[in-house]
Amino acid sequence: MARTYQPNTTLNSIMTFMMAVGVAPKAIQMLTVTGRRSGQSHSVPISPITLDDQLYLVSPYGEVAWVKNVRLNPRVDLGRKKRNRSYQATETAPNEAAPVLQAYLQREKIVRPYFDVSPHSSLEDIEAEAGNHPVFRLTPA
Repeated sequence: MARTYQPNTTLNSIMTFMMAVGVAPKAIQMLTVTGRRSGQSHSVPISPITLDDQLYLVSPYGEVAWVKNVRLNPRVDLGRKKRNRSYQATETAPNEAAPVLQAYLQREKIVRPYFDVSPHSSLEDIEAEAGNHPVFRLTPA
């Protein structure tokens, strides 16, 4: 059974600070979304993935706040420091999400406990799990 995610604002704050001073891992970028209730900008560190020359956002922890915000306001900014780009986010269907999730699980070992599948699971099994881990395709805005 997959572990349930508990928000960790301390860890997000540390990662945000590490990004500000330039010592965060290169894979981490800052996702900025518009709040669905407040209308204010909210930022969260995230590890996007590129597969077949297409950029994706994966929510390894399920339907968290940024996912709900992106569903309502799909224009997002992604980048590091002052090098941000604007994108239009489109939620993918489970069959498109499955290979993305498989590649993500291969790369991001830390999130594996939050999945009921492994990087070596069949695409059919991963597709069945895809509903628990939203994936968004990003296209330049």
